[in-house]
Amino acid sequence: MNRYFYLFLILLVAGRCFGQNVVPYSLYLMNQSALNPAYIGVNNLANVTAMSRKQWLGIDGSPLTTTLMGSSTISMHSAAGLRLMSDSYGINTDTEVIANYAYHINFDDDHNLSFGLQGGFLSSTINYSKLDVDVFDDPSVGTGKQSEFTPSFGFGAMYKSNFFYLGVAVPQVTNSNLQTNGVQTRNLYQSYNVTGGFIITTVRTVKIKPSFLVSYSHNDLLVDLNGQVLIDEKIWLGASIRNFGAGGVNILFTENNMFHFGYSFQFPFNELATVGYGTHEVIISADLKLGKRHDLSGRYF
Repeated sequence: MNRYFYLFLILLVAGRCFGQNVVPYSLYLMNQSALNPAYIGVNNLANVTAMSRKQWLGIDGSPLTTTLMGSSTISMHSAAGLRLMSDSYGINTDTEVIANYAYHINFDDDHNLSFGLQGGFLSSTINYSKLDVDVFDDPSVGTGKQSEFTPSFGFGAMYKSNFFYLGVAVPQVTNSNLQTNGVQTRNLYQSYNVTGGFIITTVRTVKIKPSFLVSYSHNDLLVDLNGQVLIDEKIWLGASIRNFGAGGVNILFTENNMFHFGYSFQFPFNELATVGYGTHEVIISADLKLGKRHDLSGRYF
């Protein structure tokens, strides 16, 4: 009986954590390519970003997500990128490989409209050896590692200036149901993202950036409201609220308009606050000038 309780608990937690197709990072504010393929290249530079998110620290089997993203403009009107993601929760591990392409229409130096496409695959693996069971050869539980694959496709659009952006995307176009050994391990549902933000200049050395993310997938709605203050073009201090059920704070450092280092702490307002240590997230990002057209004069999004 013990083994069935653990299996049920793991699947329940996994379903609760990953109803959203896109892992809900907090520090997407400096790289939105995981939310919208049209984002790549909008800042006219090359970029490499690594992000890691540990949700519900202190709870066994809680999700750990690590993402590596790279992108670059490849001509005056186009950009390409690649995203790798590893997502571990309980006895499950999801690995995603996504390629992006974006086409840009430049109205002037400050305004452009971008259209993006993405495609790749998701591999979902369940490792039964991590289960603490009473009978090791129980055929109803399974043994070893088993994996399933499914394709993933999406598209999006984004309008951006130096001080404003608005994006819409369908990062997952089709529905997929992954099963391993008869056990449902992952559902991919059609999803929709809307993002937006703008810059308010108060005094010369202080800027304010309100922004939002609205994500919908299979009756799950995520609303993320953010506010950040930029001090002396170097330090971002921010706060956020998610679905009015969790709050967060974040800090990012920018050096030479090239390197960005950030940390976010998110805390729930429900009973999880008493059994864990919140959700922690880090980001390291580098803006690179690999081509003559690349611009490292600084960016806010």
